[in-house]
Amino acid sequence: LGANISLVLEALSALSQDPGCSLSVFSLSDFSTAVPLLQLLHTVLRIFPHLQLLSLSYDLESHSELERPGDMHVPENDLKQLELRFPQDPIQVEHLVSVLKASPSLVELSLDNATFPGQDVLRLVLTVILGNTTASSSRAALTVLLVE
Repeated sequence: LGANISLVLEALSALSQDPGCSLSVFSLSDFSTAVPLLQLLHTVLRIFPHLQLLSLSYDLESHSELERPGDMHVPENDLKQLELRFPQDPIQVEHLVSVLKASPSLVELSLDNATFPGQDVLRLVLTVILGNTTASSSRAALTVLLVE
C-alpha cells in the first residue's frame, strides 16, 4: 500500500460524507507504509467516529514510530473493539491514551507487540483503561490483551 495510504484515506473521507454511510468495521493489515500506526488510528477515528471494530496491523517503512507534531485530538467514538499490532518501536503513549479516553464503549483491546518505555508508562495506560471501565456503567468488563 505504501504511499497509496493517503488515497485510501481520501476515499474513506469522501465516503464518510455520504449520509447513507454506516461503516462499522475497518481492518487494514499486511502492508507497509510510512504513516505511523497511532497517526493512522487517529485519522480513521476522526473520519469514522461510529466504527465499532478497528483493526490495524502493518509494518512501517522506516523504523521510527515518532509521530509528527500536530493535533491528535480524537473525538469521542463508538469503538467496542480495538486491535493494534505495533512495530518494534516504543508506543507514543499520549496518543494511545487520547484514543482510550475517547472510547467509552470499548470492551476489547488488543495491543500486539506493544513496547512500553517503562513501568510508569504501562501503569498510566492501565490506569486510563481502569478509569474508563469504572466510569462506564454500560460496560460490565473490558478484555485487555497485551501480546509480545
